[in-house]
Amino acid sequence: MKTQSILTSQSCRWQELLNRPVLRTGDMGFAPSTMLTWEGKNLINSQRNQSKDDWRKYSALDYFWMQIMDHFRQMGSPLALITGLKAGLFEAHSSEPELSVLEKLLVDQLENPKRLFIYLFRDGFWQAYAEEHPAFHFDTIRARMNQPFTVISVTAIVDEFFSGSKALPFLNKITSLTVDQQQVLHVIRHEQYQMVKFHPRDGKTRKVQKASEVTRCIIDLLLGKDYDFAEVFHFNGKILTLRKEVQE
Repeated sequence: MKTQSILTSQSCRWQELLNRPVLRTGDMGFAPSTMLTWEGKNLINSQRNQSKDDWRKYSALDYFWMQIMDHFRQMGSPLALITGLKAGLFEAHSSEPELSVLEKLLVDQLENPKRLFIYLFRDGFWQAYAEEHPAFHFDTIRARMNQPFTVISVTAIVDEFFSGSKALPFLNKITSLTVDQQQVLHVIRHEQYQMVKFHPRDGKTRKVQKASEVTRCIIDLLLGKDYDFAEVFHFNGKILTLRKEVQE
């Protein structure tokens, strides 16, 4: 009998955000015809808006799965292997059954970033592997290296999403931001700043300039993780302050 785990509040928050259907077809980065084909083959799922516009809606989890699937597809993995991979990634995780395997991989990556990969072998076997993570072991993968396989970087997919081009608009859709918060996010999104100082709860100020790191820290701040407020040093000399208060 499996022991039911209790998710941390932050893990629950990430799971909730990953599954909110706030993205439309145009946000996903694929042609509508391609996505309809995938949907017809049961490779992806969508939720339909019950209003008269009947738009398909997708979640960030859908986005990450589509990117994983497309990376394998472009590298020549056949449909049967991708279908099997989907079944494995969306089944309940063994140690935290409240999460699917893919949700668990993504939540762990968002909370404690590592170099995370998925290996897919010609016989249908697949395995995730994160460097320097005690829960992942490379021995099983190494033992299969004599057969053809494809490997993709989940880290690269997550980092691309949180580069600023997609993450901040996504955050706007899943939270109710004040006008001041929206103005600061506009500055962040368009990289109109010299530097951002983040003020964590432990009092050790962190200065960040790299856009992808700024975006990740901003999201952590708005989700109530680690930081109390940030000072954004605009190119025009103004200092903008972003606090963590986000009203649902």
